[in-house]
Amino acid sequence: MLMFRYFVILILIYSCNILYANAGEDEFEIINLEPTIVESKSIQDNGTYSIQRISRKEIESYGASSLVEVLKSQPNITINTMGSYGNTASIRLNGAKSAHVVILLDGVKVSDPSNIDSFFDIGQIPLFLIEEIEIIRGNAGVLYGSGALSGVINIKTRDFTSNTLAVSQELGSYYSMQSDAALGLAYNQLSLMMTVNYFSTAGYSLANSINNNPTENDGGQVQSINFKAKYKFNKQDFVELFFRNGSLKTDYDNFNFETQQIIDEDNLYNTKNEDFGYLRFNFNLFTIFNSEILVSMFNTERESIEHDYASFSYTGQNMEYQYKGDITYSFINLGFGINVIDQKKLEGGYNDSLLDTAYFITLEESITPSFSTEQGYRYNIRDDNGYKRSFQNAYNLGFNYSPNKYFSTKFNYGSSFRLPSIIEIHSLMFDDNYLNPEYSQGVNLSFISNNFSSHINNLMINFFYLDIDNLLYFENLGEDDSRYVNKGSYNTYGFDVSVPVQIDSLTFTSSYTLTISTDRIEKRSSSLLPKHKISFNVEKRINNLSLSLQTLFISKTMDYTSPAQQSLKGYTLFNSTIMLNFSNQSKFYIRMENLTNTKYQNQYGYNTKGLSAYGGIQYIFGN
Repeated sequence: MLMFRYFVILILIYSCNILYANAGEDEFEIINLEPTIVESKSIQDNGTYSIQRISRKEIESYGASSLVEVLKSQPNITINTMGSYGNTASIRLNGAKSAHVVILLDGVKVSDPSNIDSFFDIGQIPLFLIEEIEIIRGNAGVLYGSGALSGVINIKTRDFTSNTLAVSQELGSYYSMQSDAALGLAYNQLSLMMTVNYFSTAGYSLANSINNNPTENDGGQVQSINFKAKYKFNKQDFVELFFRNGSLKTDYDNFNFETQQIIDEDNLYNTKNEDFGYLRFNFNLFTIFNSEILVSMFNTERESIEHDYASFSYTGQNMEYQYKGDITYSFINLGFGINVIDQKKLEGGYNDSLLDTAYFITLEESITPSFSTEQGYRYNIRDDNGYKRSFQNAYNLGFNYSPNKYFSTKFNYGSSFRLPSIIEIHSLMFDDNYLNPEYSQGVNLSFISNNFSSHINNLMINFFYLDIDNLLYFENLGEDDSRYVNKGSYNTYGFDVSVPVQIDSLTFTSSYTLTISTDRIEKRSSSLLPKHKISFNVEKRINNLSLSLQTLFISKTMDYTSPAQQSLKGYTLFNSTIMLNFSNQSKFYIRMENLTNTKYQNQYGYNTKGLSAYGGIQYIFGN
């Protein structure tokens, strides 16, 4: 596989050199990246949802090693990881669970059918592929369907508007190595993008030393190939194709269900191969009618190996078909569409399928140049192997008040749902056709100020309240009877504020999040959710040199999944990055993580990374 990786990178370099020789010096330009995703007007800046955008430049300034590390520092996002790179990471937005956040890739839903709650593990998306990240807060079930109870994270991939080859190589602690290459080709209305990404590490023991003495490291390898092609017929009409293949192999340690502790053990590893792709066609009629047709697929093959023999295997598939239209006339925008998701799984020789069909409509009125309102409704029907077992709806009401270009207020009230996943309904032990969807109601209120002062831009304050009922839990009901049941209800509320300050070549970015959650059944706070979170980033530029320091504080939490309901102490992490830009084409960087070598846990029994260092270089071939 190592030879294959370098072979592909050499092909990319060779292809780019041929293009350079044939195109001539004037036609080969430095990279110019511009996101071109066409989205529903409901989530644009003039809509009623609060949207935070993280540009590629900001991502690089964080000096992060992965998408997980970038999102950890963002306000109102909590991430819990179970071990080293490549292992599952859960994302919590507005205090909800990871199953209540929808992950999009270029605006297309990615839902992993091999996970119990269908959550997509973002740890497998390389930063080198990303152009921009959008974080949309609030009930977004009208547009994005099942799972969008607390919000949406949209990951936009790179677009190249010129012929470009970019390569990157990084080495670091735990014998880590990361190699990336991206090739962009542009000719008239056609643009192509391809990335090859590889990461490997010897890792560290996932089992924390508080339970036992670690004896071996748990490493892993992650690799992916991503391809995107786009053809523009004119400024409005285009067709776009995307395909991604990703695979991983990661070590893991055993788990004692009686003591609820991690047991350090050799020769245990997971393998997973996933394919994701979509075809999107966008066209306009008479300048007022925009249509989008989308077909996407997600296939997963997962296997757990125990002591050199297969102990568990799973295959799942999601196919999605969607039509979405927008009609704009005068001050009114009417959106509507139909969405169909066909899920299948094969586990232990058993085949099961689910078919979800949804109809949705949105209405946006620009009553005045400074005030707009929005309403939406979604109706979902589920067919479970021929049995129509679930009917669910979502709605939203909101307004956006922007008295001038410097200030806006966004308010959104609505409901969303999460349908039981195909694994929760169908397992090897039972079929449960009576599980109800999880259901939420919530409010989001945001105050956004652009150019608040000469030094402060994009000041944002968000208030949120979320109430969720019919939570699904796995419960032991007796001998040979363990299943998922609707048991639980909780609410979460709080606020977050982020303040960026620019003083000449010095940039400060700080944020604070307060989250208060209550499990109304157990009469306690939510597990693994900190009440306070503070992040601080300072960056200083001196000519071609950039110095940055990132600080993250997480208050103490309770892990109610552990047998003794352990209290996890709060911690503060310090990371730093030194970046030297040799020219517009090349740069060198050194990244230090956990500078104080803090010993901490974000889930009881699992180890975390100590003091570590990484160095890398990036280069763009072209003029």
